[in-house]
Amino acid sequence: MARRKNLKTAAPQLSKKLKDGEIFEADGFDEAMIGIGHRCGEPPAAVYDANKCVQLLVAYSDMEFGEAYNYFTENVEAAWFGGGAPVWVYPAGLFDREAN
Repeated sequence: MARRKNLKTAAPQLSKKLKDGEIFEADGFDEAMIGIGHRCGEPPAAVYDANKCVQLLVAYSDMEFGEAYNYFTENVEAAWFGGGAPVWVYPAGLFDREAN
C-alpha cells in the first residue's frame, strides 16, 4: 500500500485517473504495482511485476508455485478490460520460483 500512496502523491494527474477509474487496477495485487505505463494511442495502464503477483498468490492462498503461476497466466494476465487493461511485466532474468 505504501507504493500506491507514493504513486498517487508523486503524480497528482495519475492519482486522479486511478481515483476516477480511468486506469484499471488488478484487485489484490497492490504490492506488485510498479508504476503507470503509456502506450501510443492507448490510455495509461497500471503496470505490475508478474513475478510479484505470482508470489502474492502463493503467499495468500493454498496454491503451490506452479498452481499460482497457471492461475495467474490463465485468469489474471489473460483477462482483457480494453485499452486501459493492466500491463504485466516479467523482469528479464528475475522470474524466480524461490523468491519471497
